[in-house]
Amino acid sequence: MLSDFLRPDDLCYTLQKEIIPRIKLSDFESIYSEKGRPPISPVVLLVILILQYIERLSDRAAASNFRFRLDWKIALGLELDCEGIHAQTLVYFRDRLI
Repeated sequence: MLSDFLRPDDLCYTLQKEIIPRIKLSDFESIYSEKGRPPISPVVLLVILILQYIERLSDRAAASNFRFRLDWKIALGLELDCEGIHAQTLVYFRDRLI
């Protein structure tokens, strides 16, 4: 299992084991509609914003980390070949949260 590559003292391990399981999709229902293209999971976007804040990254750098960093993908339970997101997606999601 890929999660075995994260050490227990790793931030991404803590996110995967303690934080992400507590985030409910139902908390985000009001900011998404049933129409349009399928959204990226709001849980994934929220965790990216958390990591972005902790690591003090720009939107562009956070989107790049999401695409290339193995520890981020493992923490989020994503496939290694996940394409990533456009940096503007973080801007839109942050606006919806506000």
